[in-house]
Amino acid sequence: MWAKNCTALSEERAKKRNCVYAILFTIRFLARQELPLRGRYQDDCVENSGEIDSNFIQTLKLRTDEVPNLDIWMKRSQDHFTSPDVQNELLQMMALTVIRRITASVAGKKFAVMVDETTDVSNCEQLVFCVRFVDDELNPHEEFVGLHNMETTTALSITKTIEDIMCRLSLTIENCCGHCY
Repeated sequence: MWAKNCTALSEERAKKRNCVYAILFTIRFLARQELPLRGRYQDDCVENSGEIDSNFIQTLKLRTDEVPNLDIWMKRSQDHFTSPDVQNELLQMMALTVIRRITASVAGKKFAVMVDETTDVSNCEQLVFCVRFVDDELNPHEEFVGLHNMETTTALSITKTIEDIMCRLSLTIENCCGHCY
């Protein structure tokens, strides 16, 4: 009896794990293709047969043939890991993983930073930070690291932000052999 319950529990966990993997891979796919996950206005999403018409949901529906139990998972009333908050959190974790890989690639090498400040459409000041370096095979890489909101655009504020970004990425000023603004 105990072994039967253990086997059933393991099978149930495997099914749930496959559904969560499908959600993760769908988010990663859409992010890599630079496609929005949600509709233009999340609160006013177009309803289509009672379901939200978004790239994320539609791609998951498309995957129901290849992932067993995904259609059942999506019909659950709650806790199916598709909310906008969960999507944002998963995207944030993926972005941090990419930044860690970039940082690991730059570690111990000479690099240059490229920084630019701009104002976005909502009139907020943002600082763009990129790193340029050469790998062990002498291939040049130019990596976008991120956009950072700025309270003010004074020289001191911009300098402190650049220093903060470099500190967070464990990039030492001694290895910085060039900069572009």
